[in-house]
Amino acid sequence: LALLALLLLPLLFHLPPALVVRPVVQEHAVVAEAAESGLLVVLADVGLVVEAARRAHERGRAQRPRRREEDAAAQEAGLQLGAVLDALEASGQANNTIVVFTSDHGDLCGEHGRLNKGVPYEGSARIPFIIYAPGLLPKNHRVSEALSCIDFLPTVLSLMEVSHPHPVDGRDASNLLAGNVDKWNDIAFLRSTPGNPWLCAVTSQYKLVISASDTPWLIDIKNDPAEVINLYDDQQYRSVVQRLQPQLAAYCRMHNDDHARVPAIRAQLFD
Repeated sequence: LALLALLLLPLLFHLPPALVVRPVVQEHAVVAEAAESGLLVVLADVGLVVEAARRAHERGRAQRPRRREEDAAAQEAGLQLGAVLDALEASGQANNTIVVFTSDHGDLCGEHGRLNKGVPYEGSARIPFIIYAPGLLPKNHRVSEALSCIDFLPTVLSLMEVSHPHPVDGRDASNLLAGNVDKWNDIAFLRSTPGNPWLCAVTSQYKLVISASDTPWLIDIKNDPAEVINLYDDQQYRSVVQRLQPQLAAYCRMHNDDHARVPAIRAQLFD
């Protein structure tokens, strides 16, 4: 690693001043991270690191307007949410109203060289779920267990004390949000839309991804937030795979999931 750093040092002085490149030897490859653009480029040839980093920097420059748009949209959403909360206070209904702030998906802005959504990376698949329920939920309580969108309906209806005769796939997490649950099965299941099928089981720390276009991935999202290290074949994490994969398979059987019938996914998940 020291020799690698010495070889790269003369070249780094010619990079744009805003670009930071950190060579890291990992699984016989070099990862060049362009810190400003948030892109990761994995290379098998050390000699290509600087050129790849320069290209990543240029892509980052092109993506900055999109990032500014995302930041402006988030700021505007915050302002409008504040207006709603102010109106509730003015009407005297603030303590009689449940307010939920959430989204249907995230948006990648250059991470992993991608834009938009549709992949199981955190920037695409992880969404906020902030709930304000005076008298029902404690203030400043953070829940780390995994939930999914299908849990929102039974949870909110339970908080409202509204019963319904219809079957739902989600779980009532109202007691979890209130901090009244000693044991919770910390797992949620994600799936792609048609086109490039993948299935995913995610917990507060781990993410197992079974895809038709790749080998299985196990990611420790707590210790590897960039999601670049595959632990699936690491024997130290075999117990995690053995815990998550059967639950993902059971989910697919229960719901007769179409993706599980794709030969490449079926072979990885069941065979």
